[in-house]
Amino acid sequence: MKKQIAAVVMAALLVLSVCGAVLCMAGHCEHSCIGADCAVCAVLAQCEQRLHAAVTAAAAITLLCVLRRFLASVLSAAVCEAAAATPVELKVRLLN
Repeated sequence: MKKQIAAVVMAALLVLSVCGAVLCMAGHCEHSCIGADCAVCAVLAQCEQRLHAAVTAAAAITLLCVLRRFLASVLSAAVCEAAAATPVELKVRLLN
């Protein structure tokens, strides 16, 4: 139960972080840059890094979910194949 609550809190924080980065970038998209030491440009670069990391994490999570589903189906098929009926279960008599 604690793991589920922690997962929900972490997901909510990730969504809040992404939304904050998008809003910050939208608010400062047409700023007047003062040069090399522009604080707004530094903030926009951090927002861009945060969004890039979020996209990478979302892609990794999607890939892991698909891989997990595939492995579960392969393993269930292997278990069904391994649990096939044996001659004893079929009551086959092996007479010579």
